[in-house]
Amino acid sequence: MRKLLFWALLAAYCCTACQNDGDDGPVPLEYPVTFNYDRFVHEPTVYAVVEDNGYTVVQPTDQFKLVVDSTHAGDWVEFVGNEGVQQVVLNSADSATLSWSFIGIDSLVTAGANYSIDGEVLRLDIGDSQEALFPYDESIGELSYCEISYYYASEHASGATEYLGFVSSPCHDIVQDDLLQGGINNYGFESGDTVAMIQTAFILQRE
Repeated sequence: MRKLLFWALLAAYCCTACQNDGDDGPVPLEYPVTFNYDRFVHEPTVYAVVEDNGYTVVQPTDQFKLVVDSTHAGDWVEFVGNEGVQQVVLNSADSATLSWSFIGIDSLVTAGANYSIDGEVLRLDIGDSQEALFPYDESIGELSYCEISYYYASEHASGATEYLGFVSSPCHDIVQDDLLQGGINNYGFESGDTVAMIQTAFILQRE
């Protein structure tokens, strides 16, 4: 699962930059511009029961909440400590270098990519005719990318709960505005399944 998440995140890396000078607006960039990983922020967990035509938000059972909280906490400690984008450098107006860490590799892995900025959206060319789109906040000198995780469980007729695991992907892979319904559709959760959705922003700060 960690390797799958690693490659999913690699497809999600993005970059842009800004510099404010009081009320005079952004100052032109002087390349290279470097962003380093700073922190991640979780949105509140949403729990829901899948229905034939949608879902209903619910309060989770204590056991399911314990499974989600403990699994997610351990998963992100491992991920943030050992994997993920660590640095983005804008080398010029259209080229960037991405650096990330990976379990089992002592040094950072780097890769080059072309990018462009369209308004408040950064378009990153990740090869093979694929393009990733990301918003950015030039007012505070930060860039970020979004990851979403779904934990799910099924209730058996006997009353026993089977905790099935979790799946994770960049938020932009979920094409619907309703990320919970989009995840249900993408991953084929079935009516009666209980789903926990956690949305995370990974934030890189400009030096």
